[in-house]
Amino acid sequence: KRSGVPAETIKRIAGAFAKARPGLAVGGGVAVSGESATPTQVAINLLNYAAGNLGRTVRFGPDSAFGKVSPYAEMLSLTRAMANGEIDVLLLVHVNPLYSMPPSAKFAEALGKVSMVVSFGNQPDETTSRSQLVLPDLTPLESWGDYIPREGLHGLMQPSMAPVPGYEAKAVGDVLLSVGRQVVPAPEGKGPFRWEAFHDYLKAEWQAVARSVAPGMPFAQFWEESLRRGGAWKTVAAIPLQLRPEALKIAVGEAKLSGEGLALLPYPSQRFYDGRGANRPWLQETPDTMTQVTWDSWVELPAETAKQLGVRAGDVVRLTSPHGSIDLPAYVSESLHPGAVAVPLGQGHTDYGRYAKGVGANPIALL
Repeated sequence: KRSGVPAETIKRIAGAFAKARPGLAVGGGVAVSGESATPTQVAINLLNYAAGNLGRTVRFGPDSAFGKVSPYAEMLSLTRAMANGEIDVLLLVHVNPLYSMPPSAKFAEALGKVSMVVSFGNQPDETTSRSQLVLPDLTPLESWGDYIPREGLHGLMQPSMAPVPGYEAKAVGDVLLSVGRQVVPAPEGKGPFRWEAFHDYLKAEWQAVARSVAPGMPFAQFWEESLRRGGAWKTVAAIPLQLRPEALKIAVGEAKLSGEGLALLPYPSQRFYDGRGANRPWLQETPDTMTQVTWDSWVELPAETAKQLGVRAGDVVRLTSPHGSIDLPAYVSESLHPGAVAVPLGQGHTDYGRYAKGVGANPIALL
């Protein structure tokens, strides 16, 4: 009754899932982004456990890099520290919080109380316009780096081209090392910032990776093979699991919404994700796979609600919340819950280059 999905449909899907060998229950999107996100994920994992999917389509053990992402609560904690004058210098590396943080968080006001804001973005955006110092980073094609998408898998990045001449860009790691050597001077080759370049630091750090992945191999050989293969990896055994009775006690409450009316469901764009791709004209020109919309954003309106309001596809409607309002053309959806509207993220920039500025609307402005 709460979901709006007929009981017979739920039974039919449950029956098909039970017969699938193997099956997989996954959770994502708005279903796992609210206050009930953790209980919902627990329920999904219990469903996989009951269907016998553990060890087949579901593995526990290797930690995903997404598990290390700072949660929204930490961003709110940083915002409070900024507002209280506890942050003197703020370093921002390829992030645009003035676009992605909701007005209710008051990040923009808190940023004004930071003495020095340094942005390492290589594209002008809403946040670089409020920074005291902008130090353009190299592009990924010009950079050294590494990444760990999950435990046991170490990716190694190396430049595929030299930095483009005529542009005064510098790798973030090189900037931090050079500044660190001036702040904490030490004899050459010693001290916490003893490396001349980020490449040297990266190579030194990978000695620990070599000891873990290939303990009997000389490091010079391991480094060359890692460069050739794009990284190094090893198999990590899955963690054996045993169901605990307390896991069955799932408390899922009603979503707490501010204001009245329909629930707003912002979701990442297939083309622009969270907005970082909106300054690319070829992405703007690519039609959305569902609506065929280009160079704009839209609001998905349930067919039942659209009929009640007398709204047809293409009509411009205004969405209003306690924090602001946006105007968007309507796309009538037959599958959306009648108590909600959905708006893709990514558009509505106020300062992100000529191809993104003033195009569409940002639903984050309503939160």
